[in-house]
Amino acid sequence: MSVLLEVSDLRVAFRDDDGGGVFRAAVDGLSFSLAAGKTLGLVGESGSGKSVSALALLGLLPRRDARVSGKALLDGVDLLALSERELRARRGRDVAMIFQDPMTALNPYLRIERQLSEVLETHEDLSRKAARPRVVEMLERVGLPDAARRARAYPHELSGGMRQRVMIAMSLLCRPRLLIADEPTTALDVTVQAQILALLGALCSELGTAIILITHDMGVVAGSADEVLVLYAGRKMEQAPTTALFDDPRHPYTRALLRSIPRLDGERPERLEAIEGLPPRLGEVGSGCPFAARCGQCQQRCREAQPPDQSDAQDRVNHCFFPDA
Repeated sequence: MSVLLEVSDLRVAFRDDDGGGVFRAAVDGLSFSLAAGKTLGLVGESGSGKSVSALALLGLLPRRDARVSGKALLDGVDLLALSERELRARRGRDVAMIFQDPMTALNPYLRIERQLSEVLETHEDLSRKAARPRVVEMLERVGLPDAARRARAYPHELSGGMRQRVMIAMSLLCRPRLLIADEPTTALDVTVQAQILALLGALCSELGTAIILITHDMGVVAGSADEVLVLYAGRKMEQAPTTALFDDPRHPYTRALLRSIPRLDGERPERLEAIEGLPPRLGEVGSGCPFAARCGQCQQRCREAQPPDQSDAQDRVNHCFFPDA
């Protein structure tokens, strides 16, 4: 299957807020590829660089206070090298994003219909009147009840699940090649969460859209992603096909994340294991493995040098000196 997105050595640094002009790394040398029609789960604790990486690909970070470098080839075009005008032409058409909170992502002063029709007016040069049937049709496809009437509503008149369906409809209107879903089920109950994930998977499969699914919930990626990339402190810890990663996690951080998930398949519930300590602050990773201070199998070598990129014949990658310990 052809590669749709090829990200190489992505680096993002933010200006320190002390006014000294120092930039501190938030994403440090991230590389991955994604095939058309596939889903990549991007997981890790809060602050690991998941959302920052996505915003960097779309050129949505503040240019004055953020430095972005590397390459992000989408169908051979480097997104990071495009001008703001060129990016605006591609955002929403070739690559779209579902943001974390649909209540804050949607404009509270505009009706749903107006916010969706704007996408078609911008990228397909349709009039507002001509766009309306397409808007209602997409709202129906994402399962919004009484779509024609709901299209005339304001965001506050819809439930959280309905607003999330609106965000999905908006992102898929132009049939993008790549969809970035940033915590698409945050604050939704379990039933609605399952419906949203199933809907997202079905629609993207139908349209041939590739997905980057950003989440801290390992259970979500277990049932939705073809491959999982584990991030910590802006660096890739491990990447593997989903089944392989859950059956045989190689990196200590991945194993720690999985041990913190409640399990209901045993005779008695096991005590959850917390990951001791806290993630490093921005720009304070040092030269060694970023997880060294919290790792139970850390050795002196881990504190002094960054583990190399180790891969095997099963398309698995990990960054650990002692993956089998």
